Amino acid sequence: MKAYWKALGIVLLLVYFTLSSGRNFRSWVQGIQSEKAPQMELEERTSLGSGGNSGRSWVAAVQAVKEQQKALKMREENAPREKQAEMARQAVLAAQAAQKSQQEQARQAAQQQIEANRIAEKQRIANKNIPYKPSALENSIDIAQTSVWKVSNGRNFLYIGGTIHVLRESDYPIPEAFYIAFDGSEIIVFESEDDPTDELENDERIVLFNQLTNQFDVMIKKHKKVYDRLYDNTIFLTNDEDTIYNEMKNLMDTISEMCTDEQINAYLQTAQNRDIFNPDYQSLELILSNDAYKIFESLCKKYNYAVDELEFFKPNYAYTLLNAHIIIQFAKADGVEKIIYKKAIDYGKKIEYFETPDFQLNLLANLGSEYGNAYYDALFLDLWLCEDNQIEIEFDSLVHNWKNGIVDNEIMSYERKNFPLVYEAMIKNRNIAWIAKIEDYFKTSAIEFVLVGNDHLHGPDGILTRLREKGYTVSHL
Repeated sequence: MKAYWKALGIVLLLVYFTLSSGRNFRSWVQGIQSEKAPQMELEERTSLGSGGNSGRSWVAAVQAVKEQQKALKMREENAPREKQAEMARQAVLAAQAAQKSQQEQARQAAQQQIEANRIAEKQRIANKNIPYKPSALENSIDIAQTSVWKVSNGRNFLYIGGTIHVLRESDYPIPEAFYIAFDGSEIIVFESEDDPTDELENDERIVLFNQLTNQFDVMIKKHKKVYDRLYDNTIFLTNDEDTIYNEMKNLMDTISEMCTDEQINAYLQTAQNRDIFNPDYQSLELILSNDAYKIFESLCKKYNYAVDELEFFKPNYAYTLLNAHIIIQFAKADGVEKIIYKKAIDYGKKIEYFETPDFQLNLLANLGSEYGNAYYDALFLDLWLCEDNQIEIEFDSLVHNWKNGIVDNEIMSYERKNFPLVYEAMIKNRNIAWIAKIEDYFKTSAIEFVLVGNDHLHGPDGILTRLREKGYTVSHL
């Protein structure tokens, strides 16, 4: 019996090892088969279908599998390099963020210093005995050398700022000295009151407003009876006049939609006083020389300004509008006067003016009429010879000199030499009138900030030149 159980035990043990090794063997075989199955199946199908389309499709499939395997291998190889590239990119971003933070801190420090300077200036004004010295920081941002000046008679003083009427966005911000003078002043004085277009929304609306009001000005002058009928229903009109009346009323309604009632009333009150049209509404073609008129037409075409919108204006006024149209194509931002004007309104400061808008319009319209075509030919030819890039280059120089307080004593030297009456009307005579008003300001304790075009400050007849000659102390702010 012991031998039997011993033999049975051995048999059972052999069976166990056999079964165990069989399972392991089958697992090993199945693993090998599972690894080779796709390749074997592809090769089998390829060999079976090598003579037909299905064979070619399986060849393509095999190739696609190989390409996928190759791409996967390349991605695995490139992973470290991509990780390094991402780390480098993150490092660059971090450096840029740090630089930006430093710049912001520097900007805030500059703002704080500027604010401290403002407070010092206000204190000096209040006590009248604290000297104001620009810091190194202010010098570095052109505060000490700008077109803002302090003028004193030993007892009282005021500020005078030279301005540029239009600017570009790239010219901002205006020098801080303008804000220092503004903060230290009680009265802000401008050349002229803004015209009714001041509050229009954008340049396109201003252009449209000017076009419509120019048309309306012509109708007022030509058809005064019809214009009066707008306000007096008892005036009898003929059928033809009725037609003109309807046109005038429609034009008036369009203009009114663009302005406030106050603005349109201000415009209407002065419209009939504007001496800006040729006698009997003659065309410029009948007034200018043939060469000048051809240049005028070419300029209008080049800069997309309709000839008939300028046709009946006096030559210098037509030139002024055309020149402004050209400049505003690249200098569309608010000029110094408008920036300070808006600030004065916000702060409730008193505002005064040297001239009326009508005075300026009539001055521009009749400028150079004593010289006739000799002057008009020179105007339009000079504008024609100026290429677009030259205009911008000259404007760059103008802004640079203005921001840095660089004095140009050759202001209007060409006009002073060749057309002295133009120079006298535009610069000399106006400066004389303004200086008289400025001297009146010294008789009061109020502090004024006078803002006029930078061309009026320097040269032999400049405001600052004449004030120095009269014994006033003139210095940069």
